[in-house]
Amino acid sequence: MVYSPEDIQNYQNGVVDEVKEILELPPEQTAILLRYFRWNRERLLEQYMEHREEVLEAAGLGDDPASAPKIKTIPSFTCDICYADGETETFAMKCGHRFCVDCYRTYLVSKIRVDGEAARIQCPGDGCHRIVDAKSIEMLLPDGMKDR
Repeated sequence: MVYSPEDIQNYQNGVVDEVKEILELPPEQTAILLRYFRWNRERLLEQYMEHREEVLEAAGLGDDPASAPKIKTIPSFTCDICYADGETETFAMKCGHRFCVDCYRTYLVSKIRVDGEAARIQCPGDGCHRIVDAKSIEMLLPDGMKDR
């Protein structure tokens, strides 16, 4: 039997809905955890219940997956990627690695277009393994890229 992309997406959405209710996490973080556990919900639930902090850290979510990243304008900011400075729109996840929105957006587009990656994009901070969640990607990507 061959499954269509829609069949697979519907199955994954159902698993995310089921597991998010049990773990009481937002769907974006639940999806990251399920991908990390290769969609093995039983193993995820068992490991999460026994070692919550370790599981979140290993999956790239850190210890507080509920704190939502936001775009923030900072009056005197120097981006560590492009070195532009001044009043800048910036973005950072809980890990605290803050970059200008333009650099973050360019990084995400490159990961999706060049590397074919979308589900497990890591923070661009040097050596950081935090995963950029779906809401952040949605917030930062240009309109033409959001369906990829």
